[in-house]
Amino acid sequence: MTYEPYKYDPNNPLSDKELDDLGKVDFEGFLEYLDSQSEYLKQFSKPLSSYHTKRYASLSLAQQGKQITDEELAKADEIGKKNEKKVKEEIKRKNNG
Repeated sequence: MTYEPYKYDPNNPLSDKELDDLGKVDFEGFLEYLDSQSEYLKQFSKPLSSYHTKRYASLSLAQQGKQITDEELAKADEIGKKNEKKVKEEIKRKNNG
């Protein structure tokens, strides 16, 4: 099999076996398929809020047996606030456009 452009089709996704076979036969096509699947799935996700960002950071460190520091908590809060701002701007853009 030669390299062909592969696009993810949500109505007809490849099975796990087909993905394995594609990866063995045409690795570039396999990567392109995964990229197109990722692009499709992005439309259903949104950035984490500050609450969830702080919670994720805290839980991640707890699994490593560590406690979150004030600096790490502030950084997670900052990231979350930036994410919330992006979401608000996207909503405004959709409502005005």
